[in-house]
Amino acid sequence: MRTSGLRPIQAGLVPVVFCVLLAASGSARSADGDMVVESPAAAMAPGTALFAGDPRPYQESPYAHSMDRGLKFVLLDKDPERFMHLAVLDYLQRKFGLGQRFSISRAYDPDIHIEVNTKDMAAFGRLTTPFHRYTPGDTGEVRDFVKAMVVGLYSDRFPPPPDYVTRLRGELEANRGKGGMHDYAVTHHALAFHWMVENNVAWNYEGSKGLRPEFANAMVEIITRNGPDKDISYEAMAFLQYMGFRSMVKQEWIEAVAAAQRPDGGWGYKPDTGPSHGHPTVLALWALLEHALPDVPAVTWVQRTEDDINSTSGKSAPAETPPAETPPAETPPADTPPADTPPADTPAAAPKE
Repeated sequence: MRTSGLRPIQAGLVPVVFCVLLAASGSARSADGDMVVESPAAAMAPGTALFAGDPRPYQESPYAHSMDRGLKFVLLDKDPERFMHLAVLDYLQRKFGLGQRFSISRAYDPDIHIEVNTKDMAAFGRLTTPFHRYTPGDTGEVRDFVKAMVVGLYSDRFPPPPDYVTRLRGELEANRGKGGMHDYAVTHHALAFHWMVENNVAWNYEGSKGLRPEFANAMVEIITRNGPDKDISYEAMAFLQYMGFRSMVKQEWIEAVAAAQRPDGGWGYKPDTGPSHGHPTVLALWALLEHALPDVPAVTWVQRTEDDINSTSGKSAPAETPPAETPPAETPPADTPPADTPPADTPAAAPKE
């Protein structure tokens, strides 16, 4: 995902890439606080655990070694803008049962990682703790797709205006098929809407029915047009599987993701230009993990307190169920009627005193 410094595409302004292109190298501190005098490029023997004693739930995947190396790259990456990469890593740890060192509480220690830019924590901290508080401001913002993500993230606490989903649909129509940063607008608006789904408020809004499959088809188009070995395609593949459209992700795309990995364990924005970077790396890793572990139960990325859950319980239509099998991209997938009950959502435990 890209966050910092992005402006509406329609304004004609050139957005600033969220992550500064820096290669991770040299000394670092591990998630346990121990000095590590190696870089992510350090060799790893195929078939061995990333760290001794860590669970390796993906070990039966033919891409297990790729995931080992990708996890190591993200964990030891020194990009100061990496908070969002760690927020993704924290979600992957929760969903797929990875080692605790990949949780945000272990991977980010403010007393050790003083070089991390914390500006994104204010808006997106709810992805890593349900007790985070933030006021999104203009809940009607949709053209700036990063701000739209924030609106979606807090949509249960600060409801968007009644026409918000209709406007999201309009943004999809305006950006679909145009390429460049317009493709990122499509993926990020899809994420904004899916966070509304996780917050159990999406189905209150006119225009919600059928929007998820439209986003899914648009993301398939992005992968097909750009090729499966680009950052935007890794993002689209990860989001498709996260949103429940796993069957739309082709095996040859996954093979291309694994093949694009660099010798240092990372991925680049493009396969043959620029250094490896945390943004494409964590997204490629996400896509591979989803492919390797298709049967894990759905886990929401948005973290909600018991009060959050109670605030929307019984007040909105039941959440939609992802289609079990999605038609090919050439045919718009049929929307699945709402399920009888919302997806299970486990209240977070109260913080320890």
